[in-house]
Amino acid sequence: MRIASTKKMAASGLKVPSRLPHVDLTRTFTFRNSKQTYTGIPIIVANMDTVGTFEMAVVMAKHVAASSGSGKADLDKLTSILEAIPPIRYICLDVANGYSEHFVEFVKSVRALFPHHTIMVTRLVDEGKAVDVVFLDLSKAFDAVPHSILLDRFSSCGMSRYTVRWVKKWLNGRAQRVAVNGATAGWQPVTGSVPQGSILGPVLFNIFIHDMEAGVECTIRKFADDTKLGAAVDSLEGQEALQGDLNRLEHWAIINGMKLNKNKCQILYLGWSNAGHKYKLGEEWLERSPAERNLGVLVDSRLNMSQPWQPRGQTTSWGASNTA
Repeated sequence: MRIASTKKMAASGLKVPSRLPHVDLTRTFTFRNSKQTYTGIPIIVANMDTVGTFEMAVVMAKHVAASSGSGKADLDKLTSILEAIPPIRYICLDVANGYSEHFVEFVKSVRALFPHHTIMVTRLVDEGKAVDVVFLDLSKAFDAVPHSILLDRFSSCGMSRYTVRWVKKWLNGRAQRVAVNGATAGWQPVTGSVPQGSILGPVLFNIFIHDMEAGVECTIRKFADDTKLGAAVDSLEGQEALQGDLNRLEHWAIINGMKLNKNKCQILYLGWSNAGHKYKLGEEWLERSPAERNLGVLVDSRLNMSQPWQPRGQTTSWGASNTA
């Protein structure tokens, strides 16, 4: 490039300087938490042929980071790579659009294994990776909460027995009956549900679903009865992790007296290279969705957001409960 530029300048009649200016691309970075420094040319390369190989890693060990997901298999692979190439001092962890409790615990595990390495975190969608997000729907969520399980969870939060007894009395003593064309059935005790329209209702529901994410490897986001599960799915491991978490969540719903409305559970595929992998709940395959409502805002597969139209005076069920 330098010789070609010099020849062009001479051919055009321009005076060729005896020495071209030198540009130094070397930069020094100090990592915020580890306080370690890196000096080099900041070029980011992709994990492609002749780049993401062990041969290249050995040659560039002081200038590359070992990239990893946050699953058990990912930790095993990361450990084997760093043991094989000790000069690698940087670890890059991928998080799918948010930080979950599982991811935080994974970072702690990596830090415990490699206390002297610098850990960096990247966000997958911003990197152009394929991310699948499953929007889950609990059928009649507020009405289906079993009081017995709810009170056990409430007690395990460290509440005093007086508070637990007060909440139990507030939930008990409710009854309901059905009336059709003037005919009414007998009163039956209500053994489940949290009263909607109350201040305490959403709080109790959040306590009830608190352990929903136990054992989940992927990113999970909960807001009242709206639950989203997402993961990077560029690899088979990512797809299997997402399917495994769907199986865990369905099992959680069954043992807690809840039910996932599979007709309303849909997948939003994000990323230009997304192949649209199929997932299922139980024996039913989930449908693909062009756009999903996230807290009142429509989000499509290109992350475009718009406010959905609603008839005047109509609100979502959570909005009604929250403002009542």
